[in-house]
Amino acid sequence: MIYFLLPCYNEEKSVEAVFRDISEKFGKNFTVLLIDDGSADKTAPLADNLSTKLGISLKLLTHLENRGLGAALRTGFRWICENASERDIVITMDCDATHRASIAKKLIEAVESCDIAVASRYVPGGFQKGVPFLRRQASFLVSKFFSFFDSRVNDWSSGFRAYRAGVLKKTEIWKKIKEKNFPAQMEILFHLLKSKPSVREVPLE
Repeated sequence: MIYFLLPCYNEEKSVEAVFRDISEKFGKNFTVLLIDDGSADKTAPLADNLSTKLGISLKLLTHLENRGLGAALRTGFRWICENASERDIVITMDCDATHRASIAKKLIEAVESCDIAVASRYVPGGFQKGVPFLRRQASFLVSKFFSFFDSRVNDWSSGFRAYRAGVLKKTEIWKKIKEKNFPAQMEILFHLLKSKPSVREVPLE
């Protein structure tokens, strides 16, 4: 089984594009695990309606208040650890339509022969555009810093990843996520890489 773990907060304007993109690339052979992090808009009911309209298997988990990206990922990973099988694949991606399902297909192809695959801006073929200069520099410097701890990953701040559920279950990763917001992306990799999983990167456009 392929699970798309989508943390979201007030994404009613983009959730349809994300669902349609995944559906077009993957047919019906997947489940969307949507973590609605206390949205004040119609994200959750719209996602529910879309799943019926498009024939998508949807598991909706809801926070009553906005708790941050780290908390949303913790909720999603806990569900995966309790319900998924060892060989299942988990894709984490943004729900704002900036991550494309075509890249998710490449991540899945990569994770067929490893434990973790990361969509990276800092490998040949990877690039980013339309991102403010300071944000680009911050992401680059953070990734460079963490690469000193483990050089197998060049893009530590990319949350667009594929995991074998087995590596998430083995480390009980949901128990280790303490960061509430964006730094949780680096924290997750830091803990997972301690268990010496095999890792690959694919270009992120």
